[in-house]
Amino acid sequence: MESHELIATRKVFPWHRWAAAVAWMGMIFIVSAQPRLPLLLDSPDLQDVLGHFTVYAVLAALLRWALAGSGVRRPGLWAFALALLYALSDEFHQSFVPGRHPDPLDILADSAGAAAALAWLWLRQRRPVGPARSADDHSPTMNAL
Repeated sequence: MESHELIATRKVFPWHRWAAAVAWMGMIFIVSAQPRLPLLLDSPDLQDVLGHFTVYAVLAALLRWALAGSGVRRPGLWAFALALLYALSDEFHQSFVPGRHPDPLDILADSAGAAAALAWLWLRQRRPVGPARSADDHSPTMNAL
């Protein structure tokens, strides 16, 4: 086998995918270390639930993307497990931040966001190919995730 054939068959580790997931986790850590967050909505409870739901939906999607690119079997299941573990560690981290406290309802919102994102990706992936979407469609949203 010649050297150019070796290069063509070598599997490249998807560093960029993992970098995106780890950067997002870092952002969650930094935000969790703040004693207070700005109020953007009229309802602090709604803002809290929507914030946790959205942030962990993105995290689960990024983890699934990284795991799928790494060749892991059942990347959605593993992405959910990792997102849940990170949610638990985030709540533990908040117990050390003045003005913050761990809340089991936050973990529920985190889990719901992760599950919703992964379910949506799973359903989109199983959508039949029709006239609006051909087999050659390399949409970055679906084929990358």
